[in-house]
Amino acid sequence: MTRFFSFSAALLLSISPALAANATAQPDTKPAPATHAAKASAPEHKGSYPTALFCGTWAMMSAADAIEVAANRAMGPAARLMLTLPPMYSRVVKQEHFSLSRVDGASWTTSSPPLKLTFTLQSENTALLVIDSSEGHKMELPLYRDDTRTQNP
Repeated sequence: MTRFFSFSAALLLSISPALAANATAQPDTKPAPATHAAKASAPEHKGSYPTALFCGTWAMMSAADAIEVAANRAMGPAARLMLTLPPMYSRVVKQEHFSLSRVDGASWTTSSPPLKLTFTLQSENTALLVIDSSEGHKMELPLYRDDTRTQNP
């Protein structure tokens, strides 16, 4: 019987420091108070998309001509998207072809004065094309992926 008590005492002494440490280390369940400045400076989360996902045929609506987007084979900083506007848009902006470079995981842009063009993926099947002119004009085209047709010649 004395062996049982000595074994129990030894077991209790070996476990007690772990139990004491666990009892005193309570996780802080209260969230840290968020300040207005922290919320304002937090960037909006954007997805990161591979270059191949930007490529294809994009349209604003089914009746409008499609915008074609293709990529070169380069990787890293040399990677470019080649964006071709259909005649209905190229007549307005006076330019048909654009070469865009990556800004972040969801956006590509180019600046060829007097135009600045930005192509941003909002999901795998929706995008936003923004064309800014230095003269103060701005065109925003919400696009959807349209792989069912090709651009009209």
